[in-house]
Amino acid sequence: MKSILAKAGGALAFLLLCALLFDVPSAYAVAAGKPRWLAWGVGALALVVPLAWNIVGERKRVAPAKPSTTRGERIWLRTGFIALLVIGGLFAMARGKAWNAVRHHALWFVPYTAGPLEPTSGLLARVPSGAKAIIWLRDTSEARATLGQYTPVGEGDFEIVAAFDEEHHAIVMERGDVGLVDKIARLAQFAGSYARVGFNAPYSLPDGTRVWATPGWGISSSPPTALIDRLRGADDDAFLVGVVDSPKEHASGIAWLGGHDDELVAHVDVTAPSESVATKALDDVRRELAAKSKQLACWDTSGGVSSLDRDGARVRADARINASQLTTLFLCLDVKK
Repeated sequence: MKSILAKAGGALAFLLLCALLFDVPSAYAVAAGKPRWLAWGVGALALVVPLAWNIVGERKRVAPAKPSTTRGERIWLRTGFIALLVIGGLFAMARGKAWNAVRHHALWFVPYTAGPLEPTSGLLARVPSGAKAIIWLRDTSEARATLGQYTPVGEGDFEIVAAFDEEHHAIVMERGDVGLVDKIARLAQFAGSYARVGFNAPYSLPDGTRVWATPGWGISSSPPTALIDRLRGADDDAFLVGVVDSPKEHASGIAWLGGHDDELVAHVDVTAPSESVATKALDDVRRELAAKSKQLACWDTSGGVSSLDRDGARVRADARINASQLTTLFLCLDVKK
């Protein structure tokens, strides 16, 4: 019985090693924005190499009178050596990028259906009760790829929450080592009336959270739960989410930017005060889009897909594009200026 259990355990461990050998390099390829067919090829190649080595090695091997290893042990050693080279080398060279790739894309080959976003952040629990709008930046591989173009992103987790009310109060809270709060504070470029009100100097909480707020506003222990709950309207792969519920400004809705594997998705869902206001807003947007025929041509050429529709007083917009086509889109837009 013990012999059977030992063999079963060894077989399961070997299958796990093979799974890692396929998954780690292929997940890294997906995180780097490579096509899925290439990810399949990279993962398959990582498995084929030890398989070929085992077949060739066993055929050419001349068995001594008293072999020091069994055939199974030799297969383990060869496969383990390749796994050490591939996985160990990838983590050594790519460091945090390899870990983030596995963390966010380990099941990239499984058919994906996005679920609702769960607003469980500790920073959200500190939003002042009077907030009427929230912006939440989450740590995902897509967020890192986007932020990495503008500021160094460390290996540790990061998160930013900003909240606003109808009286021009604002607060920005940051967890992690991205340092955006201090960069924004130095530039002092908050738009419109928020720039005129002015902010206090950024400060740190005992847990390391950086806070930047207007006078009279600070962290709270009674957050606006109804507003925070609206964040569930985003997909769970969204990395930038904004919600607003402002009766004074007649604004209510959600907008988010996210994506899975190599696709970026933008979504806007806004409810107007009445159907007539929604109709007018939709007509205005379509009129503006019609005047941007050159930009729309670039979007279409780059493989972008979008939709804009109305359902009663509710206006929705969606846009999708392959991340690998963003460079093509930006080059086209630059030429079309």
